[in-house]
Amino acid sequence: MYRSDLLNKAIDSYLQVYQWQLDHIKEGLQQVEAGEFASNEEVAAAFARGRPNLSQKPNIMM
Repeated sequence: MYRSDLLNKAIDSYLQVYQWQLDHIKEGLQQVEAGEFASNEEVAAAFARGRPNLSQKPNIMM
């Protein structure tokens, strides 16, 4: 494989990821403009589900 082929593949991969990001950002902006976004309560609940309960000590057996 030539160096230029490798560079072209790397650039193509980068552009695909960049385009994916742009598409999702645009979709999100359209949802906001349409009033389709999460309430403060929904966001807080989502964060609570994804975060461990820090008030409990971990159960580590030694």
